Amino acid sequence: MARHTVLVVAAGAMWESDALALLDRSPELVLLKRCVDVDDLLGTIAAGQAEIALVGIDTPGLDSDAAARAADAGVRLVAVLPQGHEAAASRASQIGIALTVEDSDLAQLPRLLAERPAPMARHAPVEPVPAEEVEAATPGRVITVWGTGGAPGRSTVAAGLAALLARRGTTVTLVDADPAGGTLGQQLGVLDEVSGLLAVSRLATAGRLEEHWPSAARAVSDRMVVVTGLPRATRWREVPAGVLTALASSAAREGWVVIDAGAGLEGDGDRLTMEALEVADDVLVVATAEPIGLGRLARALVDLADQVAKPARVLVNRQRRSLGASDDEVAGLVQQTSHPLAIHLLPEDRVAVDKALLAATAVTEGAPDSALARALGQVLDALAPELVGRTRPRRGRRRLSS
Repeated sequence: MARHTVLVVAAGAMWESDALALLDRSPELVLLKRCVDVDDLLGTIAAGQAEIALVGIDTPGLDSDAAARAADAGVRLVAVLPQGHEAAASRASQIGIALTVEDSDLAQLPRLLAERPAPMARHAPVEPVPAEEVEAATPGRVITVWGTGGAPGRSTVAAGLAALLARRGTTVTLVDADPAGGTLGQQLGVLDEVSGLLAVSRLATAGRLEEHWPSAARAVSDRMVVVTGLPRATRWREVPAGVLTALASSAAREGWVVIDAGAGLEGDGDRLTMEALEVADDVLVVATAEPIGLGRLARALVDLADQVAKPARVLVNRQRRSLGASDDEVAGLVQQTSHPLAIHLLPEDRVAVDKALLAATAVTEGAPDSALARALGQVLDALAPELVGRTRPRRGRRRLSS
């Protein structure tokens, strides 16, 4: 009887011991190695020593590139998901893992692994799908950009990613939900005397949000609108509980949603920030690269795990050589203190940011060839690999006043 060789990387997940016991009892499977992380897994795969890899969906470093490298080597990834976790199932699909099993249903593992289909080669020739068909078939997702205190660049990241999504042919709603007061309108040159978020709140109170929320948004381009933020920090109390969730859900039916959330989870307005995190399909945690920023990041990730328990990508912003640590050293330090889905380093690029601010546009529009814009493009590639290569020409912006 042929036996299939299996690798396992669980990142300390509770299901690992049960899975190992099932593999040990199966006559058709043999456990080749328990890998310590995704790098160890990929190294073993590259050596041509395995056919199947069983991975926890929240394993740090597990992304579309890792899935593609496994497929190139003829190895099929099988992801273990938390029971009933729709976001985890969506993530598995997004990064290219077709076969999944819930941690409450591990008994079917031996059958699934033994009957695995042949993997699809990463570079198999395929016919290009028209952009209209891709967009119609892809439901909108909600990305919440959260982070530490100390102005790490959340709004710059949120606006930049939203503009990139629009450039790649999707309809995008950018929501300024910072309870400390919004700045996205000013950054993007939206001359709006009325807060979009407060207008949405009034629509919700009148029972008209689902149908009429677009009236509270302002167009930035032909595919991107912004719901401007609060005029003052004290007015977050005027946004009733559930309004942000209802807005994000309604806007997601039209396309993607990017929410610029507040900092931390301990100050005024934490209810609004918590709602932004809870409604998210993808959470991005932004921090700065200097020691104080990394210390704040460690505490923020603990708070996120305790209060929301959602996997997140970490974006370390303003990374620069003068801080005395290499990219690898910074990423290693973050990895030691947390277990994010991925770590992205964004370079210090003051020239690009200033250029975009002066032009009242997103950095990915005002300085599209800058190092920061390219780094944000790589973040979006990881978040939405299905949109890679769909860049559209930049068009004129719309600037509206109320």
